[in-house]
Amino acid sequence: MKYLFHITLFSLLSFSACKLDELPDLPTDFVVDFDILPADGADAQACPFTCTVQFSNTSTPPSLVDFEWDFGFDGPDGTSDEREPEVSFPDVDMTYTITLVGFNDRGEEVGRRTKNVNVIDPTAEPEPDFTVANDGCFAQCSLTFTNTSVNATRFVWDFGDGSPQVETDDFNPIDHLYTRAGEYTVRLYAFNGPENEEKVDSTSEGVTINIHVFEDVDPTGGAAKAITQLDDGSYAVIGNTGISGGDIYLFRSVAGGGSAEADTYTFPATFGNVTVGDAAFLSNSSIAVIGTGSDPASGRTRLVYARLGIDGEEQIAPRIMPEFDAAFNNRDVTVERILPIGSQKLAAIGSSFNVNTGASAAYIKIFDVGLVSEDPGVLITDTAGDLFVQDADFTGSQLVIATEGLSGTSPVGKILVTDLEGEPASGFPKILDADYRNLLGILSAPDGNLYISVFKQNSTSALIQLSSTGDATANWESPLFSGSGVNRVLWDAMRSQLLVIGGESQDAAYTMLATNGTEVVPVQRFAFNDFNSFYHATTTIDRGLILGGSTGNDGTRYLVKTAELD
Repeated sequence: MKYLFHITLFSLLSFSACKLDELPDLPTDFVVDFDILPADGADAQACPFTCTVQFSNTSTPPSLVDFEWDFGFDGPDGTSDEREPEVSFPDVDMTYTITLVGFNDRGEEVGRRTKNVNVIDPTAEPEPDFTVANDGCFAQCSLTFTNTSVNATRFVWDFGDGSPQVETDDFNPIDHLYTRAGEYTVRLYAFNGPENEEKVDSTSEGVTINIHVFEDVDPTGGAAKAITQLDDGSYAVIGNTGISGGDIYLFRSVAGGGSAEADTYTFPATFGNVTVGDAAFLSNSSIAVIGTGSDPASGRTRLVYARLGIDGEEQIAPRIMPEFDAAFNNRDVTVERILPIGSQKLAAIGSSFNVNTGASAAYIKIFDVGLVSEDPGVLITDTAGDLFVQDADFTGSQLVIATEGLSGTSPVGKILVTDLEGEPASGFPKILDADYRNLLGILSAPDGNLYISVFKQNSTSALIQLSSTGDATANWESPLFSGSGVNRVLWDAMRSQLLVIGGESQDAAYTMLATNGTEVVPVQRFAFNDFNSFYHATTTIDRGLILGGSTGNDGTRYLVKTAELD
């Protein structure tokens, strides 16, 4: 009896195993879905009565062999087991809920999908409406508009910025890029009915594209002269509190560029009206600030230097840097740039003016960051006449300086190259091209080339490249603006591209170029509160730009944050 029992069990196990082997593997990823294709190209959210719909079954995989449709109304036509049925909906002013259920070849339900069809009255008055996402963003940026209109089958969007109107017949959200800060009125036109009897109505809503304006420290003047983004995402900006000078301010945003915090550094009355020229961000905790003020001892304008902590503490209090050489007895100085030039060394570069004759020369001052030692200032004159320094950079071994000089009695741009003691290289300063009236900005790029923004004799601007061999021939020129607004050329290390900032008339602008002159980001202008110009800019962690400058006759300081540029 035991023997018989064992044979029977073995037979059952063998039979069961055979049956299991014959069962196919079931797919694990089922997607039940469909598209709604109303007749005459209407949208499912607004299908005019009588509304006929063709359903497109997009379910996967192919082993989904059976389907059941429920169209949301009673009667024999309210359901179907066809794969892609066509249906006419019986009533107007109704929202029908469509449900598709999918089954595998065993008859098991594996998923379902539900969508709506809105059947509208083609004689009804349209009711336009929409919502906005990302309103209040910082230029340049995109807003998302979602159409929530009722009783409409066709739409026209006007985004209020002069861009072409957009016509559409669907309700899908639509994105629009605003390149300039300002207040815009967005209008949506909604249409309903046959073409020859079409009804129309519209609705509008105001949107705002922002800039950061410094309103916490004397908002009636000043400008951002240097700017950087710190590791925590915040921005640090240095400038003056007044339009023509004043105290130093350090603006520090919170991480991500939100609400502002600021510190103001007030000078002794004997310093006069201090004008900040530039700042060098030495690290995430130290900023070297350079400007000019009145030297009580000589009565002349001299450099003012300070070193500040990023959180506002004074590391070296603002102080006058005197000049004792007799050559400076009748001279004032100005400063355009401060450049780190090696271990703990800085170079301040600007111009010096003879108060008796008005003659101008280039001026260089070398000192260490802690002011433990400083060299006497160096004056560099030009036998052809005046030199006015506009910008400067450090190549790693030399200082390269962009200036405006003279050729006879006519202004002309000249380049000046010196060693780190201020001694000019042979043949400098030199004219690059008589057509260049002024050299405005200069960049020593990591590719070994110099890039110089020039203001031409015909009052247009261009960017030129000087080869790494030292040849002063312009290899290429790329017009950037229709006027005279190029201020500075910067290097975007993240993209290995050139960033050119400036302005046209009362409209600040920027653009990005590849090193061969190809435009990467088209010229972007900002028509908002009569921008005067950008003074400085830097790329940001999120691949955008942060730009600083001043605007309007009162010189209100502003900060512009762009969206990602790629």
